[in-house]
Amino acid sequence: MCCSPPRSAPPTRCTWPRPHLDGPFLFTACDNIVPPNHVPALIKRFDAFKGDIVLSLIEATPEEISRSANVEVEGDRVVRHVEKPPVEAVTSNLLSIMIYACSPAVLEGLDRVPVSARGEKEFAHVIARFINGGGRVSFVRTAWRLHLTQDQDLLWINRCLLDEGRDAHILSELPGSVTIRPPVRVDPRVSVGQEAHIGPNTYLEAGCTVGQGAHVSNSVVLAGGVVPAGAVVNGQIVARA
Repeated sequence: MCCSPPRSAPPTRCTWPRPHLDGPFLFTACDNIVPPNHVPALIKRFDAFKGDIVLSLIEATPEEISRSANVEVEGDRVVRHVEKPPVEAVTSNLLSIMIYACSPAVLEGLDRVPVSARGEKEFAHVIARFINGGGRVSFVRTAWRLHLTQDQDLLWINRCLLDEGRDAHILSELPGSVTIRPPVRVDPRVSVGQEAHIGPNTYLEAGCTVGQGAHVSNSVVLAGGVVPAGAVVNGQIVARA
């Protein structure tokens, strides 16, 4: 059994696939999960606003904002965007998260942004340049955002999403002796042994195995992960050995 260690992603260097971009586009980080209706609302706002960028905003504490970006708005416009301000310099309760709708002009704006010491082109600089240069920047609010940067975030996200249904979604054939305590999701092609106990707050991804008599709760078992017979797993991420 292997529990995956915490990870942090290396800095992302912006490389735009220009030959494949000939119109408006979405730009997002891979570690944000938002409500299903947020991206359609973002696109709808972009189409109606006919501007340069539409940001995704969420209400947050000054401490949270100091680790991201602070935004001020007037009406339907963003008038100030400050990356990682000190707590004492936070001027609103609005935080910008990395899900944007952009016009092709943003690509040209990115060309004029210097590469930072980390080898990145900071998108916050692009936003600030459009605001300060008279560009049109608007926003859409989201009610919530789940942020995936380390293993414990994955367990929290798993629990939040399972809580929405508070049910058992069993898509594999399980022995009749298996005990299920919802909320649980079992993908297709999951092997579970006799007299195993699954749940609550547990997700078994397709291609994983739970041995006979094992107890798995508050956990995620990823594809290829194996929980040995008789093992007790609680609050863990089980990955391929």
